Amino acid sequence: MYIKKTSLTPHVKQLTIFLFLLIVMIATRGTHLLTSIALPDASFIVMLALGFLLNNIRWFIFALLLSVGIDLYMIPTTINEPYNLNLGYIGLTLAYAIAWFIGKYFANTPISNSSVIKYSALYLSATYLISTLSFYYFSGWNVSSQSVLSFLGSHINDFMISNISYLIIFIIGIKVYRSMTRNSAALTIKSI
Repeated sequence: MYIKKTSLTPHVKQLTIFLFLLIVMIATRGTHLLTSIALPDASFIVMLALGFLLNNIRWFIFALLLSVGIDLYMIPTTINEPYNLNLGYIGLTLAYAIAWFIGKYFANTPISNSSVIKYSALYLSATYLISTLSFYYFSGWNVSSQSVLSFLGSHINDFMISNISYLIIFIIGIKVYRSMTRNSAALTIKSI
């Protein structure tokens, strides 16, 4: 009996991946913190995954625009301060771009334990510092009562715990995916 293999076209695969990552972003972007009804924001890991899985810049731009749209819709109802798009978004855009470029780098590089540690530390440090400092200096929010170091320190645990957790899941996923594709290629070669 012959079973015809069907496969999705590259565009359908890309759209499916993008929609999955968009759902993750929508499901987590309503709040930056873990609560009993919400997961912490996964936008940075979504941008990293976009760089890895869909390294065409257009997907990054779509996701960036959608994150702004989600913020305009969701965040005003979830925080106590007046919220609007502000100059702090410039730093957030830069932090997302760094996440995307590091994901693109991971896509084209064998992932050793040392490179994972090195680039993950770079990714987490850069995205945290750039996004948090840009909001501290440019958001217009009243944070002048805190020093910059106090402000950084008051947000680091929430950011790092959730993003390290998402990053571990992402890296395990990469390793499993690469292992499966290597095994699949080996099986295909052996069966020919």
